[in-house]
Amino acid sequence: MINPLLQLFRIEHQRLHEKHRGHEAMHAEMVLILLGTLVIAQILLVQWKQRHFHSYQVWLKLEHNIMQHECCYLHVAVLS
Repeated sequence: MINPLLQLFRIEHQRLHEKHRGHEAMHAEMVLILLGTLVIAQILLVQWKQRHFHSYQVWLKLEHNIMQHECCYLHVAVLS
């Protein structure tokens, strides 16, 4: 004889699987979109560096300075 609570759990678990059927395909699609976006962004950055080195270099310096200050601020905020 199966415990009624166990049987109820199995029924609810089966409903959960039926409700979320097809989500695996959606997750695979999201991963492919993420990877495609990363590849395209990397290509654009390399092209920018090759074609407009001066503006790339200025932006890189600004971004490094901003990130240093943000990291410093976060480090101080965590320690406080």
